[in-house]
Amino acid sequence: MTYIQRLVMQGFKSFNKKIAIPFSSTFSVICGPNGSGKSNVNDAICFVLGRTSAKSMRAERLHELIFHGGKSKEAAEIASVTLYLDNSKKEFPFDQDFITVTRKVNKNGASVYKLNDETVTRQQILDVLAAARIFPDGYNIVLQGDVTQIIEMDPIERRSVIDEIAGIKEYDEKKAKSEKEFEKVEQKLKEVGVVLKERDETYKKLEQERDAALKYQNMTNELKKLRASIANKRLAQSEQSFTSLTSEVDAKEKAGEEMGIKLTGLDAEIDKKEQELELLMKNLFERSKKIKIVRDVEELRAKILRINDKIEYDKRELSRLDMITSRLEGISADQESRAVSEILRLGKAGVFGTIASLLRVDPQYQVAIEVAAGPHINDLIVDNETTAIECVNFLKNNKIGRATFLPLNKIQERLTSLSHSDTSKAVGWANELVEYDRKYEIAFKFVFGSTLVVKDIETTRSIGIGKTRMVTLDGDLIERSGAIIGGFYRKRQKTVFDSKDIEEYKSTMGALRTEIETLAKQSKELSKELETKTDLERSEASDFVESEKKRNSLQRDSEALKRQRKTLFQERVNLQSELNKIKLQRARIEVERDNTKSEFSQYATEKEFYDLPVDEMESKVRVLVREIDSIGAVNMKAIDEFENFRDEFEQLRKRYDEVIKERDSIMSMISQIESRKKETFMKTFESIAANFKLIFKEMAHGDGEISLEEQDNIYSGLTLRASPNAKRLLSIDSMSGGEKTLTAMAFLFAIQNYKPAPFYIFDEIDAALDKANSKKIGEMMQRFSKNAQFILITHNDTTIRMANQIYGVSMDQGESKIISVSLPAEE
Repeated sequence: MTYIQRLVMQGFKSFNKKIAIPFSSTFSVICGPNGSGKSNVNDAICFVLGRTSAKSMRAERLHELIFHGGKSKEAAEIASVTLYLDNSKKEFPFDQDFITVTRKVNKNGASVYKLNDETVTRQQILDVLAAARIFPDGYNIVLQGDVTQIIEMDPIERRSVIDEIAGIKEYDEKKAKSEKEFEKVEQKLKEVGVVLKERDETYKKLEQERDAALKYQNMTNELKKLRASIANKRLAQSEQSFTSLTSEVDAKEKAGEEMGIKLTGLDAEIDKKEQELELLMKNLFERSKKIKIVRDVEELRAKILRINDKIEYDKRELSRLDMITSRLEGISADQESRAVSEILRLGKAGVFGTIASLLRVDPQYQVAIEVAAGPHINDLIVDNETTAIECVNFLKNNKIGRATFLPLNKIQERLTSLSHSDTSKAVGWANELVEYDRKYEIAFKFVFGSTLVVKDIETTRSIGIGKTRMVTLDGDLIERSGAIIGGFYRKRQKTVFDSKDIEEYKSTMGALRTEIETLAKQSKELSKELETKTDLERSEASDFVESEKKRNSLQRDSEALKRQRKTLFQERVNLQSELNKIKLQRARIEVERDNTKSEFSQYATEKEFYDLPVDEMESKVRVLVREIDSIGAVNMKAIDEFENFRDEFEQLRKRYDEVIKERDSIMSMISQIESRKKETFMKTFESIAANFKLIFKEMAHGDGEISLEEQDNIYSGLTLRASPNAKRLLSIDSMSGGEKTLTAMAFLFAIQNYKPAPFYIFDEIDAALDKANSKKIGEMMQRFSKNAQFILITHNDTTIRMANQIYGVSMDQGESKIISVSLPAEE
């Protein structure tokens, strides 16, 4: 336990010069005549410990504690007191074996506190000292004339001494804090209760709206599933039809190839006959050089042959061009749906054309642009939404089909948040790689604006999949959602079709037909002339009859082969025509399939479909639509609002329950604090009461007791009764001064025996005692000084002799001086 090692004073009250008093750890006495300043030592200790009441230190103001001088002494500027406390057992949080506490006051009454020579606040000093149970106003410091105060105070104040010893203040602080928290919680509980009541009405209303919205949502989900099932069924039918038509196309193409082989064989036979005929004609020509009519006939025949050959060539060219135009028209029909074609055929003002027809693209980017556009390649660009609605109504009224329209006044471009550094590795934005009229810019930005064209699929990974929509030059598509669509891509023959090609071919075909008619007319006229000259030739050149027969035979064979070829060629042309029709039909089916796929893509999230006839599902759709229309206005936000509100409401309800638990917990804590407080108080009280009884009996040879005014009520007052020298029990007021002092000291020693203070300072407590009682007090202090330091200020010879260390105080010209005296032990 700590004790006062030394007290240093300078300029404090009557101590002008710097004086140091080293104290014994046991029992020390400060003595001197009245007025010598010995009580100023006690005041100095109270001052340095942080006492704020100047009156308790026998001064009106703090600055009056400063040495005020005399006739030959100058007044001090400040009063300074330093207390050295033992710290060998490390009761204070410092490594040194002692600590110093200093307090100074100037003439303005301002105090400065220092701890180990470092300036600190008063509260810091109090906190450090409290760790060793040292307090400036503690019961262990008894000022002059205050010895009986502890027993003369009222019962409640007296009980507070027990409170201090038991540490009840800590429980009171905890209880006050808990009660304050309890008040806050009670207020919080009322507030939450009011809010909870208000929110309950909103909760019920939102729940009704939520139920209606869920019913609507279930019906719309059922409607979506039915429509998805219809689209799925139609898509399956389209796929089946497309597969069937593809098989038919393959069969007819194979038959066309076989006919081509046969035509090649016939052409070889015809060439052979023509060569034989040509050789025979040369022989006849040589023989007929002398006969003019023969030459004329041969010239006519050669001319007719050339004309017929030209006619055959023109017919073959006409057939070839017819096949090309049929194929191109099939390609055109493949590219544009019937609905789009019908809209374009209207020639309506405000309809500018399809995306495909209004753009031009470098062949190296064609695949990327086709994939990037997707189903939008045949979207129709119109001037405004009015034109679009009129076209939609036209298609609907005529039951032609469906088409997508892009009104320039309403459509909005698709934006991307990709930075310039992210696009540095790309080929470019899709809308920047196509050429088009700037007035259609917003439509092209809608179709291509958010699509980035990159070299290959590896580039998309370095840019970052999911940052924007990307397409590679070979047709792999990476959606912003993260979906990757790719594989082998069959390049279309010509995405952007020019109708001028067909017109040019048709113009050429018209010229060929005209030429064929003219040549046929010439051949007919020359044939008539040949018949006439042939008759003359027979009469004039009978030598040529046999040759002519052979020639005629060859010509007949050649003509028969040509007719056979013509028939086969016509069959092939017819086959090709049928093939083109089937391809056209397949193209239409493919367009319908693509449209159905586009429609079906709207239901990509659907995983289950109804396997019912389309008519039955359409009937159910109509019924559901009527039911949905009959529901009226529905607050769909109520679903999320209810969920959000329910979470909030449940949190509020949970908070209300938590506040109740918190209140109950605080009440329980208050009860526990009160129980522990009572338990601690009663333990302390009972121990001190037992000590008091024993010590009083030893000191006063009588009975003494302390008790609560109300048994077991720790808030009631503390009564003290004593019967010194075996008298009957007396109240405090009935006792003499000496008896009061003995009783008070017995009470203090009872406390000291229960929980000793580090030191006790008593100022003239023995003034009212006779020698016998003074000796008893001295003996008690001698005994208890083994466990605590005692410093007694007195001029009683009896107690002075019992001290281990004596300090004498004298007054010299208004200034106190101290000398130390060690008494020899009594034998």
